[in-house]
Amino acid sequence: MLIPPEYASQEPQFLAHIAQGKSVRHFETIRLRKDGTRIHVSVTLSPVKDSAGKVIGVSKVARDITAGKQAEATLRTSETRYRRLFETAKDGVLILDGQTGQITDANPYILEVLGSTHAEVLGRELWEIGVFGDASASHAAMAELQDRGYIRYDDLPLGSKTGQRRQVEVVANAYRVVELGSFRRELDTETYRAWLGSKGEVRCPITEWRAQFMNDAAIGRE
Repeated sequence: MLIPPEYASQEPQFLAHIAQGKSVRHFETIRLRKDGTRIHVSVTLSPVKDSAGKVIGVSKVARDITAGKQAEATLRTSETRYRRLFETAKDGVLILDGQTGQITDANPYILEVLGSTHAEVLGRELWEIGVFGDASASHAAMAELQDRGYIRYDDLPLGSKTGQRRQVEVVANAYRVVELGSFRRELDTETYRAWLGSKGEVRCPITEWRAQFMNDAAIGRE
């Protein structure tokens, strides 16, 4: 692989680092294939030393991570669209941590229905905000969701902070997400595999639950 002219200064910096006996690990940069195609690579350089400990060479490994970078770009575009839909939806949406069942996000519509602020619902479980009658019923529903990956209720009581109760239709499903920078996003199978293929060792993806409170039920049945 060739070094693009604008990245030429990187090589002397790397060699200076190696001369001090230090390694350069997983440095992400751009390189050129012989046909001129630009690719993203992760470069690792390690000093090669003789028996006396003197640096006599460099071991270099450059791994093509282009597919992963493209997947990240796709995820960022998807996240922008998702947040727009999440914020403007006229269905109530709650996001819950897959391990604890605690609420990690809520869209404006469900907050309006509950008569609560974002801060008031974060970290709470469904039964604490008026969904399900008590903790045991809430935990049973979460266990079923964990087991099946999907649950649906046609007439679930939902209470607000003011004491108002409504019968709502609720659809909840479990899904994978990954963390990329400052956001977390659901992955379809193809993108998930591409993203994993660009990484060395990655931790197990987070499972979250999304509970959707359908608009027609939420506002139509007092």
